[in-house]
Amino acid sequence: MQWQIGRVNAVMNWWEWKFEPGTILSYLLGSWIPALLTIGIGGLFATVIYPNLASLISERRRIIERRQDVIVHSAVAFRKYRIAWRRLMDISRQEEETPDGINDITRKRKEDIIASRYKTKDDLIAALMSAKAIFDLPAGEVIDAFFEWDENLASKRLEELPDMGEWKKWEDLLSKELQRGLRVF
Repeated sequence: MQWQIGRVNAVMNWWEWKFEPGTILSYLLGSWIPALLTIGIGGLFATVIYPNLASLISERRRIIERRQDVIVHSAVAFRKYRIAWRRLMDISRQEEETPDGINDITRKRKEDIIASRYKTKDDLIAALMSAKAIFDLPAGEVIDAFFEWDENLASKRLEELPDMGEWKKWEDLLSKELQRGLRVF
């Protein structure tokens, strides 16, 4: 099939168009159409794709930074809580070993340690609840298991309390689980 468009003879096969060189249409198709396509695709990238991609990257970076802050806060709070428990256990052992009991200064120190333990427990609960809200299910399950374990300690006597190695295991387990949640994202 063949027909004439102005001075351009176009031959149409089913799969291609052929234009005679030197015509206006061949000049437009050879020079202007690629440039216009480049401008159109570049404009689409610059106005739509790049801003969306930049906002996704920025949002992901913000979430990762928030998760890192929660991990650090949780680790610091757990360490303080573990130290408060160790101090309380040490002063309670000292109280049991001393035949006359402890003096007023040591008793006051023990009361301060108990008060600080409650405050550090509140800080730890707040940090771990933030972590539970931000991280996925496996971290939440470990946090719940720790809360259950910790609640069981409240009713135990000094000789029934676990040693500091058990506390360290929980600290390591929570830290690893939270860091795993950071890597998954």
